Amino acid sequence: REKVAACELLEASVKLCVGINANAPAGNAAAADFGAINRRLYPALLRLATDADGFVRRLFEPLTLQIIHWIVNPQRAAAADSMTMLDACVAATGDTEHAGLREFGARCLGEFVAYSIKHKS
Repeated sequence: REKVAACELLEASVKLCVGINANAPAGNAAAADFGAINRRLYPALLRLATDADGFVRRLFEPLTLQIIHWIVNPQRAAAADSMTMLDACVAATGDTEHAGLREFGARCLGEFVAYSIKHKS
Protein backbone atom coordinates (compact mmCIF):
# COMPACT_ATOMS: atom_id res chain seq x y z
CA ARG A 1 0.00 0.00 0.00
CA GLU A 2 2.81 2.40 0.79
CA LYS A 3 4.44 1.74 -2.58
CA VAL A 4 1.20 2.58 -4.39
CA ALA A 5 0.80 5.81 -2.42
CA ALA A 6 4.43 6.76 -3.04
CA CYS A 7 4.07 6.11 -6.77
CA GLU A 8 0.88 8.15 -6.97
CA LEU A 9 2.61 11.01 -5.16
CA LEU A 10 5.59 10.82 -7.52
CA GLU A 11 3.29 10.77 -10.56
CA ALA A 12 1.43 13.84 -9.29
CA SER A 13 4.73 15.60 -8.57
CA VAL A 14 6.03 14.84 -12.06
CA LYS A 15 2.84 16.18 -13.62
CA LEU A 16 3.11 19.32 -11.48
CA CYS A 17 6.73 19.87 -12.55
CA VAL A 18 5.84 19.36 -16.21
CA GLY A 19 2.94 21.79 -15.88
CA ILE A 20 5.07 24.45 -14.22
CA ASN A 21 7.84 23.95 -16.77
CA ALA A 22 5.38 24.10 -19.66
CA ASN A 23 4.06 27.47 -18.51
CA ALA A 24 7.46 28.99 -17.67
CA PRO A 25 8.82 31.52 -20.17
CA ALA A 26 11.87 30.44 -22.17
CA GLY A 27 15.17 31.12 -20.41
CA ASN A 28 13.50 31.25 -17.01
CA ALA A 29 15.59 30.24 -13.98
CA ALA A 30 12.86 27.78 -12.96
CA ALA A 31 13.48 25.80 -16.15
CA ALA A 32 17.15 25.47 -15.22
CA ASP A 33 16.13 24.19 -11.78
CA PHE A 34 14.03 21.49 -13.40
CA GLY A 35 17.03 20.45 -15.48
CA ALA A 36 18.80 19.29 -12.34
CA ILE A 37 15.68 17.48 -11.16
CA ASN A 38 15.11 15.86 -14.55
CA ARG A 39 18.61 14.34 -14.60
CA ARG A 40 17.53 12.23 -11.62
CA LEU A 41 13.86 11.94 -12.50
CA TYR A 42 13.97 10.58 -16.05
CA PRO A 43 16.05 7.47 -15.23
CA ALA A 44 13.74 6.79 -12.27
CA LEU A 45 10.68 7.06 -14.51
CA LEU A 46 12.19 4.56 -16.93
CA ARG A 47 12.91 2.12 -14.08
CA LEU A 48 9.41 2.51 -12.64
CA ALA A 49 7.87 1.98 -16.09
CA THR A 50 9.46 -1.47 -16.06
CA ASP A 51 8.68 -2.35 -12.44
CA ALA A 52 7.51 -5.86 -11.58
CA ASP A 53 4.32 -4.43 -10.05
CA GLY A 54 1.69 -4.04 -12.77
CA PHE A 55 0.09 -1.00 -11.11
CA VAL A 56 3.39 0.88 -11.10
CA ARG A 57 4.06 -0.07 -14.72
CA ARG A 58 0.60 1.07 -15.84
CA LEU A 59 1.15 4.36 -14.03
CA PHE A 60 4.61 5.27 -15.31
CA GLU A 61 4.87 3.71 -18.77
CA PRO A 62 2.28 6.00 -20.39
CA LEU A 63 3.53 8.97 -18.37
CA THR A 64 7.08 8.45 -19.62
CA LEU A 65 5.92 8.18 -23.23
CA GLN A 66 3.76 11.30 -22.83
CA ILE A 67 6.74 13.23 -21.48
CA ILE A 68 8.77 12.14 -24.50
CA HIS A 69 6.00 13.35 -26.82
CA TRP A 70 5.86 16.66 -24.95
CA ILE A 71 9.65 17.10 -25.06
CA VAL A 72 9.77 16.49 -28.81
CA ASN A 73 7.10 19.14 -29.52
CA PRO A 74 8.77 21.70 -31.79
CA GLN A 75 7.02 24.61 -30.05
CA ARG A 76 9.22 23.92 -27.02
CA ALA A 77 12.76 25.19 -27.25
CA ALA A 78 14.21 23.09 -24.43
CA ALA A 79 17.11 21.16 -25.92
CA ALA A 80 18.44 20.42 -22.43
CA ASP A 81 15.27 18.45 -21.59
CA SER A 82 15.59 16.51 -24.81
CA MET A 83 19.21 15.65 -24.16
CA THR A 84 18.47 14.64 -20.58
CA MET A 85 15.72 12.26 -21.70
CA LEU A 86 17.87 10.91 -24.54
CA ASP A 87 20.71 10.26 -22.09
CA ALA A 88 18.34 8.40 -19.77
CA CYS A 89 16.95 6.31 -22.65
CA VAL A 90 20.41 5.42 -23.95
CA ALA A 91 21.56 4.51 -20.43
CA ALA A 92 18.46 2.33 -20.00
CA THR A 93 19.09 0.65 -23.34
CA GLY A 94 22.61 -0.20 -22.23
CA ASP A 95 21.61 -1.57 -18.81
CA THR A 96 23.34 -4.90 -18.26
CA GLU A 97 21.08 -6.26 -15.53
CA HIS A 98 17.46 -5.46 -16.42
CA ALA A 99 16.19 -6.79 -19.76
CA GLY A 100 12.83 -5.04 -19.36
CA LEU A 101 14.60 -1.72 -18.87
CA ARG A 102 16.68 -2.30 -22.01
CA GLU A 103 13.56 -3.07 -24.01
CA PHE A 104 11.63 -0.06 -22.71
CA GLY A 105 14.66 2.20 -23.20
CA ALA A 106 14.83 1.10 -26.83
CA ARG A 107 11.09 1.66 -27.20
CA CYS A 108 11.48 5.17 -25.78
CA LEU A 109 14.30 5.91 -28.22
CA GLY A 110 12.03 4.71 -31.02
CA GLU A 111 9.25 7.00 -29.82
CA PHE A 112 11.68 9.88 -29.61
CA VAL A 113 12.87 9.33 -33.19
CA ALA A 114 9.36 8.69 -34.56
CA TYR A 115 7.92 11.85 -33.00
CA SER A 116 10.95 13.90 -34.05
CA ILE A 117 10.46 12.81 -37.66
CA LYS A 118 6.71 13.38 -37.43
CA HIS A 119 7.17 16.96 -36.22
CA LYS A 120 9.90 17.77 -38.75
CA SER A 121 7.74 16.93 -41.76
